[in-house]
Amino acid sequence: MTVARLFGQNLRKLCERRPSIAAVARDLDVNKVQFNRYLNGESYPKPQLLKEICAYFGTDARIMTEPLEEVEAQRAQQVVGVALDGPRVAPQFAPGLYSTTIVSPRLPKFAVRQIRQIKRSGPLWISKSYMARGIAARLLGRVPRLSERQNFGELRGVAEGSYVLTYPNWSGGVYFEFYPRNSMTSYGPWPGLLTFGSLEITGRTRAVRSVMQHLDGLPAAISCARTCGYVPLAELTEYERDVLRPGEPFT
Repeated sequence: MTVARLFGQNLRKLCERRPSIAAVARDLDVNKVQFNRYLNGESYPKPQLLKEICAYFGTDARIMTEPLEEVEAQRAQQVVGVALDGPRVAPQFAPGLYSTTIVSPRLPKFAVRQIRQIKRSGPLWISKSYMARGIAARLLGRVPRLSERQNFGELRGVAEGSYVLTYPNWSGGVYFEFYPRNSMTSYGPWPGLLTFGSLEITGRTRAVRSVMQHLDGLPAAISCARTCGYVPLAELTEYERDVLRPGEPFT
């Protein structure tokens, strides 16, 4: 397969994650006719445009030479830094889209909700999540790029349950989530905990309760996406309030 054709296939898969191909071409300021030539494998972009495309989709130049699935698996492995040898227990999560909700450690009158995708790629179970644009802008002090809101992690199964390790792009720390096996079914919801691993700061919350729920179908995913970010506690579901117990310190 030629470089141009492989790039075109990868680019088309990336565009499927956006509202429309026309919107992508407009955002990148590329002529639609020329952009369709890229998609059809008739040509490939110059280095500067390739750099902009990679930044836009949160990927890298390997999309010119490797299938997208392999690129994303390698990228997750590099970010998480996992070793592929040794015994593994599959996490009890079905591939698909999920919401994760916690009580905000910074704004205790609000919860924080985000969407994550769980999928298997070779020996890895990958978690790909997106921080809400408003929260990322507040943390960074500017409008964030998509790649800065996108976080990769890995899921692992253990005897007691399943855990997720996530290394946020905007932070030098790590998030650790754990969901006990005795509370798990293939589609949840799952009560668990989330810990913030970073440099010690006196008085800062280190662990909170969390709840992860499967989003069954596109309508559920779209509805959740509209509420991602800061959510007033009054707008949580009864189940979320029971699990998260706002106002009660985690012990």
